[in-house]
Amino acid sequence: MSWLAPIAVIWGVATLYLFLQVIGLCYRIEKRSYPEAFATDTPRRANILGVIFNYKIARDRDTQAMRKQMNFYLAIILAGFVAMGLLVSIWARAQAG
Repeated sequence: MSWLAPIAVIWGVATLYLFLQVIGLCYRIEKRSYPEAFATDTPRRANILGVIFNYKIARDRDTQAMRKQMNFYLAIILAGFVAMGLLVSIWARAQAG
């Protein structure tokens, strides 16, 4: 068994966990910014891009702190994709040569 398989599983679970945290934070930020939109129990999509770029989001300190935490989680996810890509590249070269 390759050393890459367990790393890929751990990376996948960690990425999924962080992305679920991002979605939860996004919903909380939107609920603070648009309380009237969340008055019903009807689910709506998380506007992650709007929250990332601070578009129509509440400007209070707590909301902005949650937004920064969400952006940090997304940066970790992006760094994980880059690191995993490098690992796969290294693994592929080792297998080829």
